[in-house]
Amino acid sequence: MEYNFIRMKSSGAYANVIDKANQSRFLSFTSKQSARVYIKHLCKFRATYGYWFRMDFSNNESKYIIKPKVFKRHTPESLEKYLGVDTYDDMEFEKIYSTYNMSLLHCDQASIISGGHENHICLENAMVWDCEPPDMEKYAAQLDKILQK
Repeated sequence: MEYNFIRMKSSGAYANVIDKANQSRFLSFTSKQSARVYIKHLCKFRATYGYWFRMDFSNNESKYIIKPKVFKRHTPESLEKYLGVDTYDDMEFEKIYSTYNMSLLHCDQASIISGGHENHICLENAMVWDCEPPDMEKYAAQLDKILQK
C-alpha cells in the first residue's frame, strides 16, 4: 500500500486537518491521483481567494466564511509548483508513523463536488489513525526474529 502526503516545497510542511477534538492530523491519500486532485483544489482556492484554505472540523457550530484578500494574482497551475506529493511504502511509513507518534487522516479518494459557483473537496472513505508508542520489548523481540532469519 502507498501513503501519499502533500508537501509544501518551500517549508517542507505537510498538509493537515484539524479534527473534531481540535487535534492536528496529517492528511494522506491511498493514490497519487487523489493527492493531485486535492492539490488542484488547494491551488484553485488560493488563486481565487489569496490564501491557502485549512480544513477545521473542531467547531461544527460555526460556518466558515470565505473572505477574499488583496493579493498578487496567480494561476492555479503556477501555484502547483509549490506543492509536491511524497509517497511512502508500508515499510517507510511504519518507521515514520511509529517513530514520530503521528496522528493521521487517511483517505482512499478525493473528489471535487460542484456546488453552483463554488467547488468543494470531498474526502471519501477517510479513516482516523492514532499511533501509540511501540512496546520496546516486543519491538526488540520482533527485530531479533527478523535478524535471525
